[in-house]
Amino acid sequence: MGLAFAVMVLGLMCVVIPAFSALLNATRFWLIMLLFLAPTVVAVVTRIVRRATITLLLFVPYFLLTTGIVFEAAQYDISLVRIPYSIALSNDRVDMGASFTQGDIAARQYIIDNELYPVYTDWYGAMFLTEQIPGEDVYWNWPQVPTGIVPDINSNDYVYLRARSMDDKLWTEWRGIGTRVFVPYSEAGIDDVLSTRPELYRSGDAIVIDKDRT
Repeated sequence: MGLAFAVMVLGLMCVVIPAFSALLNATRFWLIMLLFLAPTVVAVVTRIVRRATITLLLFVPYFLLTTGIVFEAAQYDISLVRIPYSIALSNDRVDMGASFTQGDIAARQYIIDNELYPVYTDWYGAMFLTEQIPGEDVYWNWPQVPTGIVPDINSNDYVYLRARSMDDKLWTEWRGIGTRVFVPYSEAGIDDVLSTRPELYRSGDAIVIDKDRT
């Protein structure tokens, strides 16, 4: 009863006080509310069916779906969210932003030490760089203030390429909450950059490309 009451309070605050949901965002509050309700749902179902084993069998398909096992078994990608996915299960097959290496860190530090701004990168690269670099110095393809928006690589931009991006030859673009689109280097214009501009720094497979000086 206490957990159910807490859920109602959270839900009410998200509705009555609009700024409250912005603290974590409404989606995360919804997930917290579901976590609070989970023990209640299990207890109620067990009381109705009167057998704990039946309850377990009812919830097995639910956990197979929500833990990302079905997503990985079906070999889905994340260009469209069909069912829940797990970064732990699927990151090795699909780049989900959890593949940063020591080379990525070293290349970022090289940018910082030499003040190579502005720097252009993909979605995951931008998330990684802006942990240490002001957003106004990082350019990518999603409108989030104060980070600049440029649809194409500018001749005055340095380019940061993550190791995973280089390995897969794919450029990651944001397409909605929880979704990503992976564009081949040839279509994203990265092959042209690699063939026409010199490398300034390489650590492992992570590289920093010079601006266009022609």
